[in-house]
Amino acid sequence: MSKHRTTIEEYFREHPPANVKEAMAKVEELTGIKRSENRVRAFLKSIGMAPRKVGTIPAKADPEEQESFLKEELESRLEEARGGSKSRLFVDAAHFVLAPFLGI
Repeated sequence: MSKHRTTIEEYFREHPPANVKEAMAKVEELTGIKRSENRVRAFLKSIGMAPRKVGTIPAKADPEEQESFLKEELESRLEEARGGSKSRLFVDAAHFVLAPFLGI
């Protein structure tokens, strides 16, 4: 792979692979050389690439703001819906959220 080092390095700088298996496939496509995961991982490390770690974004809900919304806005709207003058629909998000939310 050393003969193709600059080509592979330039490609990966422009299009970083999501994982080692993707990098293996791209190295084979670019050079025709098939290498193991360990060899490709070592090569990526030798050109200064490293896996990126994901983190979380702190999501602290403000309890006072939630209570204010509940009392000042939501309860009056729900009363209108109970009275029949307006409709209210609940729509749930289609993804997991690892944070507390007010549920009514």
